[in-house]
Amino acid sequence: MDFDDTVLSDLTNEVWTGLIGLEARHGDTAVFGIRGPELRAKVDISGAWSGTLSLRMSSRLATRLAARMLARTELETSPAHARDVLGELAHVLAGNVKAVLPGPSLVSMPRVDAPTGRSLPPPDDEATRLSFVCDGHSFSVTVDHRPDGTGER
Repeated sequence: MDFDDTVLSDLTNEVWTGLIGLEARHGDTAVFGIRGPELRAKVDISGAWSGTLSLRMSSRLATRLAARMLARTELETSPAHARDVLGELAHVLAGNVKAVLPGPSLVSMPRVDAPTGRSLPPPDDEATRLSFVCDGHSFSVTVDHRPDGTGER
């Protein structure tokens, strides 16, 4: 099953408005850009459909979202809070993605890291990558399908 851009956009906005109370507006991937240090969360989906959901954004946006979600000020929000909230957002979004895919499938725990590359590699034929804007900051969501069911690429 190829993953539909509209479905991923709608699911992302539903998670953002439901958990954070902010809109995630789907943007033009040609102008996508994350400014400053980045964080990335990955969640594997395995079973009848296998792949990885990746959520990538600036550490500044992750801190702002964590502050909103945890009802704190940005000054009270630590880098650990930002990583935890980013992982939680990716996990919830992956669960919503899993719900619209052929099952049964399982969702892994999120892994959060700081990617070393400054640019996103181009998506391959089996990946769907969308860019969004939230609260004036860009972020991306990628769903990478692995038809052979192997582990993360």
